[in-house]
Amino acid sequence: MNPAVVDALTADDKSRSDFLRACLLKMGLHVSPQEQALPSLSPIHFSSVEPNAIRKVLVELQKENAITKEGDEEVIKGPVDTFALQRVSDVWSMSSVTKAIIDTAKAISGQSGDAGDEDPDKIIDYEKIVKRLIAHEDQPPTAQEVPYFNHDAYFLAHHAYINSERRALYANLHVGKHLMYGQVVTSTSTLLEKYVSNQ
Repeated sequence: MNPAVVDALTADDKSRSDFLRACLLKMGLHVSPQEQALPSLSPIHFSSVEPNAIRKVLVELQKENAITKEGDEEVIKGPVDTFALQRVSDVWSMSSVTKAIIDTAKAISGQSGDAGDEDPDKIIDYEKIVKRLIAHEDQPPTAQEVPYFNHDAYFLAHHAYINSERRALYANLHVGKHLMYGQVVTSTSTLLEKYVSNQ
């Protein structure tokens, strides 16, 4: 990229940010008055409206050798992203707790895992970051686990909609039966574009 273009964009970054903040406020959204660092990615919670549906998906992934073991962890390597699979029953295991503490300590101290990587303006390649996928095999996540999304309300509304007169439209589809929720993800549109399959 042309250094002059980068310099011009950097020089106007504050006015661009102020303009975007003003637009969001005009739309009635709450905006932080000061600049904030990018938040770290949150775990993605994988749940279903049907009991055992998540377990069935995981069994199918294992049959297709999509889930592999790397040390103590189960890993799903997708075409673009890698996910560290955590089952709810394993979330509080000592190895999971130890790993979470180490990862948090690295994040707090600013260590990214790359030696000598101290540049705050460096663009993060999110495709290289291993994302945490928590499989809720028995029941959806609780409000303590995901305070900003109500899984019970979602699945209740899903059930009401599927059992309404519109049921005929979705008789052969399983739309909304499985749900993946993450509070902070890279980009939902990018995730969808990367993983849309021609079925």
